[in-house]
Amino acid sequence: MEPGQRLKKELTLREVFTLIFGNIIGVGWIIMGATWILEGGTAGAMIAFLIAALALLPVALCYAELGAMYPLSGGEAVYAYEAFGPRMAFASGWFLAFGFIAIALFETVAIGWLITTLIPALKGPVAYEVLGYQVTWGAIVISALGIVLITAVNYRGGGTTGRFQDLMTWLLLLFCLSFVIGGIVKGDIANLQPLFREVERGGALKGFFLVLITTPAWYSGFNSMPQAVGEVAELKDPVMLAKIVASTFIAGGLFYASVILATAFAAPRDVLAGADMGVTSAMEHAFESRWMGKFVLSAGLLGLLTTWNAVFYSASRVLFALGRARLIFPGLATTHPRYGSPHVAVLVVGLLCIGGCLAGRPALVIVINTAGLGFSLVYLLACCAFVRIRQRYPTLERPYFMPGYPWLVIIAIFVTGFMVMSAGYFTWIERRLVLPVEWMLVVFWVIMGIVAWAGSSRVRSSIGEDERRQLMHTR
Repeated sequence: MEPGQRLKKELTLREVFTLIFGNIIGVGWIIMGATWILEGGTAGAMIAFLIAALALLPVALCYAELGAMYPLSGGEAVYAYEAFGPRMAFASGWFLAFGFIAIALFETVAIGWLITTLIPALKGPVAYEVLGYQVTWGAIVISALGIVLITAVNYRGGGTTGRFQDLMTWLLLLFCLSFVIGGIVKGDIANLQPLFREVERGGALKGFFLVLITTPAWYSGFNSMPQAVGEVAELKDPVMLAKIVASTFIAGGLFYASVILATAFAAPRDVLAGADMGVTSAMEHAFESRWMGKFVLSAGLLGLLTTWNAVFYSASRVLFALGRARLIFPGLATTHPRYGSPHVAVLVVGLLCIGGCLAGRPALVIVINTAGLGFSLVYLLACCAFVRIRQRYPTLERPYFMPGYPWLVIIAIFVTGFMVMSAGYFTWIERRLVLPVEWMLVVFWVIMGIVAWAGSSRVRSSIGEDERRQLMHTR
């Protein structure tokens, strides 16, 4: 291995937990929470998130076994390489980076909107409109400053990233616990109606599915584990990875269900429908105080930072792993001489996020649907890789064995395959376009991947597969 291509080992297992959990709970609930209730009804939205958590748990257990076997940066790219070879490793890593970068773009748009809502004086003059939504100069500047902050944190290495994530995640949990309890106590049970929303040409089932198809993006935090494990300082018991992934996944489902329930309790549907941020307006309605809305927005800001930090970190590690394996440009694998961070990959992700500064609120739903489709594809490939690795390497040491084999794996493949198909189908039907914007973004990323693969052919052929495997297996 060339000098300067080994990540510094500074993360603790506790910081791995907060990277995953902080990524899962994030800020989506404050921006989209009311939309989930309006689209699926109170019970429909809660059931969608709980079913998704249970349905994706077998997927998480597949990840747990693979992560304990291969505690390496790059995660799904490593699994795909061991199962199917370099082409599928690149495809898996490329779509994984796509999902993480899409969520990072979501956070870039969201932070400007969130802070200018919290402090309206910062909005500034209108710069332009996007699909009828006014984008202000204040939101653009705030988004740009946010990118600088997150890029700087990640530039300084995994230790700084982990400590920042720790602080933001625990503060977020304290804030959220306060208003979830308050919303239920101060709210009215009559506000829970309708429990299921009847959608034209599809009924309650379609409303339920409209919520369900977005859930892979909201639960995407669990696949931060494979990216982080390569920087854990001491990994004495790899089985702890399985416990961390499973616990954060279940806790994430309970968190989302609790937020949906508290929001629905707090305010009737007309309040939720008439607000830019329904969760904030619901709490203001329940407590009859605008200060409660600002409290909720402050929690949302913390959640935004936890998710943004985690997906930014994960995206840079995926690009680093692909570069180090010579699957794409090796410059992405360069590490900082002082901080031990993949600083080139970090700067690339930061530059890609700049486009989010210029997007308006309408981009949020499109971006999150696109990320959901991208992550679903990666989940499916990882589960298929799990089966292939079991078949190819039956005697390989496995610190953690996934229970219920092969039935839970069959369920995992079915669930991820269903999510890929439903994400594509419902975005097509809902947008009613010849080619939905989400599909356009996926096609664009595929074309970029083809260009990157073709452009790096000489780099790939510069080493043999034995050396590539050694590079991918380097902690």
